[in-house]
Amino acid sequence: MLYAVKEKSSEIVRAERRDDRLYLYSEAGMYRLEPKDSGTLRITYTQGNRFSSEEKPGVVFRQVYAGWEYWENAEEIGLGMEQLSIVINRNSYFAY
Repeated sequence: MLYAVKEKSSEIVRAERRDDRLYLYSEAGMYRLEPKDSGTLRITYTQGNRFSSEEKPGVVFRQVYAGWEYWENAEEIGLGMEQLSIVINRNSYFAY
């Protein structure tokens, strides 16, 4: 028998600044935004409930940059640093 399975929503339902990283939570998974300096941002995603602590090859900047701010409202989440700013749409995860 065939039946439809509802996909998990990718809408961002919660944002949290923890350990100088910004975590974005949805039903479908979790995004981690890691500022590395005043103009570099590393973005990772997992469908699980935590990120691996394993060191990844090719990651040049290991430290996390603390000089940033974020804001949020019902539609968007923004992250700003000295040389880079992004705004993320909660419903589509479209960043500009």
